Order: sequence, then C-alpha cells, then structure tokens
Amino acid sequence: MVRTKSTARIYGEEIKKLIADEGRNDIIVVTANDLPQNSRYAEAVEAVTKVIDNNPDKKIFIDLPLFLKEFGMGPWTDGKGNFSEFTNTLLKMGNGNEAESVKAWFRSAGKVGDLTDPKPEEVAKNHLRGLERLREFAGKYIKDRPIVVGSVGHSWNMDALAVYLANNGAVDEAGFEKLGGKMIGESEFGKVELTEDGRAKLIYRGNEYTVDLQKESL
Repeated sequence: MVRTKSTARIYGEEIKKLIADEGRNDIIVVTANDLPQNSRYAEAVEAVTKVIDNNPDKKIFIDLPLFLKEFGMGPWTDGKGNFSEFTNTLLKMGNGNEAESVKAWFRSAGKVGDLTDPKPEEVAKNHLRGLERLREFAGKYIKDRPIVVGSVGHSWNMDALAVYLANNGAVDEAGFEKLGGKMIGESEFGKVELTEDGRAKLIYRGNEYTVDLQKESL
C-alpha cells in the first residue's frame, strides 16, 4: 500500500513536469504539494473545487490521496500488514508465483479447504461499488465534466475486476487467460471513465469494457 501511494505521487509530479516542459496551458495538474501544508479535508476539497470552477475550458489532473474502503487490502491482510491465512494458502498453491496463485483463487471461487473468503466475483463487485461511490463523490464538486480515474497498483482486486468486466460477469481462469494470463504489473496503468448516466468504462491493455453501474447487481 505504501508503494502504491508512492507510485501515484511520482506519476503526478512527473506528469506536472512533462506538461510544464511542453509549455501546455490546457491542462492543470493538482498534487498534494499544491495544497497548504497540513490542510484539512474540507480545505483540500475547497481548494481543488476552486481550481476546477475557475478553469472551465481546461483539463484538471488531480493526484491526491482519497481512501475508499472498497479499494482496500482488507481481504488479503490481517489488519497489521501481514498476509492473511487465505492469501498465504493461495501463494503456497501457486508455489510463490503470483499469477498462478491468482489462477488458483479464480478456480477456487473463494473456497479453499475451510477458508471461504474472499470470493472473486464479490471482490470485483466491491470494486464497482467503490467506483460508484467515487462517481457520486466527484459529482458533488465536478459539474458538467467527464470523470476519468487512473489506477496504479499491484492488486489481485484489479485482476478480478478486469476479468469480471471482460468476461461477462464471470471471474474464472478462462477469463483471466483472455486478458493475457498475467496479473496487473507493479506500475501498469488502468483507466476508468465514469459518466453522469451511471456507466463505467475500463480501458485496460488496449481494450475497453463497459458496465452500467445502475443496472449492475451490486
């Protein structure tokens, strides 16, 4: 989790540098470094909202920490940063190879011996719930603009979501192989576009997968 936050920060600062080097004035990048030090949540939201409202003709790239429990690592850890018994069991089944461990998870449908959680399809749906919460949150402050969410991370949750969207709601080994049979890389980038009509489009490895969040049984 610490590494993921660091990767996101590096992306934000590097994108800001690239845009400045190119002399572009159609994009504004907002990172934590642009906010008052130790600013509170409400102050940060107000500052970002002001930037958005004052620049209606520009794209606003926002790289700020925002915690959503649906994107957390709860199913995989014991709450102290250590792998859970379920995670360790899957890693043993994959002989330490994470891609093989993900396949074992998908084959198990969330049941390995007496261990019964997490279930791949429920993890994917939970991610969709998080996207819907994010859309609702952003919609309060971002008016009449498309919302695109970029994700970086090394997470079995993202693999489950990608397979779910690419495989008509089934999270299984066949769907995983359809996406290349390998898990998301440590700095691989995925993009989710959220629309006002409640749809989410995942752009991942050159393909697009769309789901109607309002009709999806979450």
